[in-house]
Amino acid sequence: MDQAKLAEYKTVVENLRALQEQVAGMERHALQLKSLRDSLTSLGAAKEDDEILIPLGVGYFFKGKKSADNKVLTGVGAEVIIERSFEEGQSIVDEQIGEVEKVLNQMQINLNFLMQKQQELEKFLGGGCCGDHESCSC
Repeated sequence: MDQAKLAEYKTVVENLRALQEQVAGMERHALQLKSLRDSLTSLGAAKEDDEILIPLGVGYFFKGKKSADNKVLTGVGAEVIIERSFEEGQSIVDEQIGEVEKVLNQMQINLNFLMQKQQELEKFLGGGCCGDHESCSC
């Protein structure tokens, strides 16, 4: 058995598993951003002094009233928070969703490449491949 091909196969499998975990995490992040966008849309539609439920976490809410200033507070890093309009908040979230979707598309391309490489190596290691893809049809 070709030890170099076996080592390459193990590396491909490890990389594939790690990338699948990263994709799952990125998909969760995209869902959270879409949920945030929906929440901003709902809050933007509420009128001043309307009672609203403010999500704190899974299944936990805080009752509040919408203020007249029509602003949201957004974290910008290093525990710094700034005020933005609902429209600005939605625009930023939409940009973030777009960036996450670009990354997910690239990750999917990488997943497809690794899965194809894994299949080629499995075929080679299983004895069904000649190892010279330029002159064979396997």
